[in-house]
Amino acid sequence: MGDFLTFIAPKALLWIGFVVSMVLTGLLVALAAWAVAGPWWPTTLVQNGFRRHRSCWALIQAFAIATLPILLLGEHGVGVGALIFLVFAPRYVNWRVRWGAWHDDNEATRTTARTIRNRLRDRQEEAAMPPGAGPWPEYVNDVVRATRDQLYTPPETVVPPDALPS
Repeated sequence: MGDFLTFIAPKALLWIGFVVSMVLTGLLVALAAWAVAGPWWPTTLVQNGFRRHRSCWALIQAFAIATLPILLLGEHGVGVGALIFLVFAPRYVNWRVRWGAWHDDNEATRTTARTIRNRLRDRQEEAAMPPGAGPWPEYVNDVVRATRDQLYTPPETVVPPDALPS
């Protein structure tokens, strides 16, 4: 029996190691896909530029959170801090700005932004948002669209096609 175990044990450990490495590789690929699919700094700064007082405070908090691994682990925490700041901080900043804007705005602004979003969802043939929905990912942009929509006045006259130069 001892010879059998010495023959089988290394092969079983090899298979267990293979399965564990495949599972870990799959998890790392899923984490990388999730990180790449999220917001990045240029889009975050453009989207949240309309709410500077909210985005600056969230950016300071994200930087403080990213420096914690450096403070706790020294030079070994630089990579972890950089990963946190580059991958997770834009999500955190977007989330903070979106919820801050939601609490700053009144109900009329929220309703107008929801109307704009439902118009866009209707064009994309998606279901309309329910009336009690909280801040959706594009809320800040929809508020800006609603503000610009209120400022826009269509032209009063339309030139008939036969009056256009050919």
